[in-house]
Order: sequence, then structure tokens, then C-alpha cells
Amino acid sequence: MKIGITSSPTVASETLEKSTMGMSAKGMDIAAYFLRDKIYNDKVLACVREYICNAVDEHKKYNVERPVVVKIDTIKSTKTWSVRDYAKGLDEQGIRNIFGMYFESTKNHSNEYVGGFGIGSKSAHSYTDTFYINSHHNGTCSMYACVLGGGDKGVPIGEIFKISEEPSFQSGIEISFDITNDHYRFLETTKTF
Repeated sequence: MKIGITSSPTVASETLEKSTMGMSAKGMDIAAYFLRDKIYNDKVLACVREYICNAVDEHKKYNVERPVVVKIDTIKSTKTWSVRDYAKGLDEQGIRNIFGMYFESTKNHSNEYVGGFGIGSKSAHSYTDTFYINSHHNGTCSMYACVLGGGDKGVPIGEIFKISEEPSFQSGIEISFDITNDHYRFLETTKTF
């Protein structure tokens, strides 16, 4: 969704005292909390919809004909939901901007794609405290953990940790997270979606 921001000229006397409206650091933390945790009524559906739509949009953008892969894996007793696209992937700055900043999006200059506010890339945080990103980009696969916690203003903040990096001949992004407690719901929601 193309986001157009327009402003009108200020009409005021030069002699009036003024201040600029904005948001405090605490306000930004609280806004991020509401954007990631309170806007979705169905958090399972939100994760499925947002990540699958993002992957499909990347395939459309780069004319990738290979299908997006969505799966549930079981390793030991942990069930993990993941979605994988085969587009271009993101470099480290792209990961940190797209997955770490609200209102940063690769889609906000076009009406061809779903989204544009930079909220959907963080939708897993509405469901879990930790999700993982594998980005295959320019011959390297970098793994990141997006984690909620800490926060000195009474609201958990998000942090992105780079976990590993290794050579890769692939491209694209894979998002994954633990769904052990809701794997049937994720399975049914994914099938239905």
C-alpha cells in the first residue's frame, strides 16, 4: 500500500512560542508494544497471513516462479512453523531496518503489495518472544534472533541478535518460530489460508 504523507504550510504568527509534537522514548516503546501485541485479534492467523503474504510479494517483485515453502517441522519435541521465499534476501542493514523498525517497509512506495507500514514483519512477536530469520543474500546465509525482553520503561523491547553467518549459494528469507503449544492451530490455519 502506497503511503502518501502530505502536510500543509503552518499559518501562525512569528511571535508565538511553539514546540514540535512527537513521541517520547517511553511513548515509542509503548507504541511498539501495541503495534506488535495488541492489533491482532487472531495472532496465529496474523503470523500465517503476514509472513506468507510477505514471501509471495517478494516473489512477485523479483519474478520468482519457484513456490513459497510453508512447513511445520518437528525436532525432538519442538514444533516449528516456517515460511521461506527465494527472492533476493536482505543484507544486515535491511534485516535490522525491516525487522527492527516500525514504519520501515520495502512496500510503502507501491500499491502492488500487501502492507506498507512495517508491522507485519514483526507479527511473530504478537505470538512469541523469539523468532528467527535466515537471510540468504549475496553468497552468505546470516541467521538472526529477534527477541523481546529487557526494557527500562516497563515495556519489553525488541532486540535483534546476529547468531551466525556461513556461505550460501541460495537466496531469500526464511522466518521460523516455535509453535509447540499451538501446532494443530497453525496447521489448520495455514491450510485454510
